[in-house]
Amino acid sequence: TVPPPTPTSCDPSRIVVTTPATLTGLQLAERLKKDFGIELEANAPRHIIAITGIADTEETFERFAKALLAIDAELALKQTSDLQTIFPSTDFHTVESTQHSTDNYFHYPAIPEAVYDSHAVEDAPTESLPYSACEGRISAEFLYLYPPGIPMLVPGERISAELLDCIEQLLKNNFSLYGPKRAADQYLQVIREN
Repeated sequence: TVPPPTPTSCDPSRIVVTTPATLTGLQLAERLKKDFGIELEANAPRHIIAITGIADTEETFERFAKALLAIDAELALKQTSDLQTIFPSTDFHTVESTQHSTDNYFHYPAIPEAVYDSHAVEDAPTESLPYSACEGRISAEFLYLYPPGIPMLVPGERISAELLDCIEQLLKNNFSLYGPKRAADQYLQVIREN
């Protein structure tokens, strides 16, 4: 008999690349597709996922690596150029790492406060509000970013300003949110307050 596989946290068929503060995963995915003909498995705000297959060869991996290195070099050159404009007397080629935030980079919000179990709000009276008007309200719908498809908000959780800021940032950077019935209108069902 064959022994069962040993559990592992590593999946060698997937390559995860974290993006810098100046580039979202969506932007990197679009660039890889447009300029290098590389289609990815998934993209997220701060990373991309490439999946490997039995038809991949050493040449495939080299092409992927060269594409990432070319984009990385271009970003480094742009960052140095931008900083040189602001600080003309500084030689940034000798600086090992310079990080700055941009509108493209954000932090995932804290896990929302669970006010009710999700099943407890199934039959509660609800109303539909624009995302911007939901702060402090209790969600009656799921809201998630795909990929990875893990809910950012579950029915019964309180909607925080931090979460709304994250939602705004995701939408501004062309990510799609799923779950709400009126996601296209950027409305969310919340528990109606008495």
